[in-house]
Amino acid sequence: MASSRDKLVHTAIDLILTRGFNTTTVDEICARAEVAKGSFYYAFKSKEDLGVAALEAFDTEHNTEFANSGFLEEPDPKKRLNMFLNYLIDEAGTLFEKGCLLGNMSLEISDEFPKIRKRLDELFQQNLDSTEFLIGAYLESLKNPPSLSPKILAEKFASVLEGSLVLARASGDWDYLPRMLSLYRDELMVLSETK
Repeated sequence: MASSRDKLVHTAIDLILTRGFNTTTVDEICARAEVAKGSFYYAFKSKEDLGVAALEAFDTEHNTEFANSGFLEEPDPKKRLNMFLNYLIDEAGTLFEKGCLLGNMSLEISDEFPKIRKRLDELFQQNLDSTEFLIGAYLESLKNPPSLSPKILAEKFASVLEGSLVLARASGDWDYLPRMLSLYRDELMVLSETK
């Protein structure tokens, strides 16, 4: 059985993805989680602290799913990167069916929530570093590596992912994300064919 804290965090994730952070109230989170408001303030000092916990839980759950997909065990850098991107393409509808909490909250959070802003920056940077590592290993494995920055290509990946989610939500076309991720993958993989 989930603890009150876990119920609050997972309910907050669902409500924030659906309604946004600013419009989601503590009362609404407690009611949906079936947790007393006193338990909320026992677990969290503020709604902002819950927001940080929700971001961390969302990121951890997604990173665990990525790691469990098996791509990390692949020794060949090209295959490893391809497996990672194919996993995202194939599972986009499940992984991001309501969007990305990091992206959604980044668009919504103002300077009144400095803890959330700081944690968003840290989590995005960790994810960029991981993607940069995958891309860097791939580029280094090429016979004639292009003079492309793995960091910039990782930033492009994040832009493709988050931008595609925004456009998918706006248009209602949830196939947009796998299409754009496929295009990004194909652009990277063609580098191995360059002489």
